[in-house]
Amino acid sequence: PPPPPPPLTNPSGAGITQSGEKASYDAVKTDVTSLNASGGGSFNSGNTKAYLLNAGADFRLVRAPHGVGAQVAFAYGRADPPDVEGDDLLETVKNLNAKARYDFFFTPTDGAFLATAFRWDPFAGINRRNQFQIGYLRYFWLEEKHRFWGELGYDLTIDSLRALPGEDPLTDPHQTLHSARLFIGYENQLNAAVTYLGGVEGLLNFEKPENVRVNWDNALRSSIAGALKVELKFRLALDRGAKDRGAEQVDTATIVSLLYTLI
Repeated sequence: PPPPPPPLTNPSGAGITQSGEKASYDAVKTDVTSLNASGGGSFNSGNTKAYLLNAGADFRLVRAPHGVGAQVAFAYGRADPPDVEGDDLLETVKNLNAKARYDFFFTPTDGAFLATAFRWDPFAGINRRNQFQIGYLRYFWLEEKHRFWGELGYDLTIDSLRALPGEDPLTDPHQTLHSARLFIGYENQLNAAVTYLGGVEGLLNFEKPENVRVNWDNALRSSIAGALKVELKFRLALDRGAKDRGAEQVDTATIVSLLYTLI
């Protein structure tokens, strides 16, 4: 999920680190506008025939005490599996993830948020997943070059699912899940050129606690030249309810992209 915007002020008097920026003691950034676009891919020929493309965007707008953030990521790939006859490339990756969020800060370290998310992932048996979240956030640790915060709230998930090939049809392809949400996030400007951002989200289903969902995201971003950066992302998603539709309970994704700051 997009991180919350920086607090209005830093208790130590330092400006808050932004992605790709150096923290400054001179001024606090109460107005921030940023837009990043990313893209990457791979292509193999010969014995291995496959290609993968990924693209995304990240937007953030802060006008104290309000903050708005949005992210979108798309991945698509085809391959020629060795155990399948013919030279046709078959779809192996196809998913879209998007999220938008609004934050309002009551104090420099306390705030409330509203968020909505969308996921389309046919290979995981998800035709459509809409999420709506509300909650409270607090910064626990706020220093010149890194911040550590937590979020507590409620998540409403509305799923449109399908069984995977070879599995029995689902008895209830449309589900509504009510969950408690806990999130821990950490951002660190390791040096003038490298920034790390990570977070762990846990969703505990009120009706079926055994069907817990956990999302662990990591991103390492390094400046190359000017507004151009390289980004390495790793995501692990655990969905205990995936077994009901014949899907794997754990999904991972490792993505290397070039990122360009437009604003």
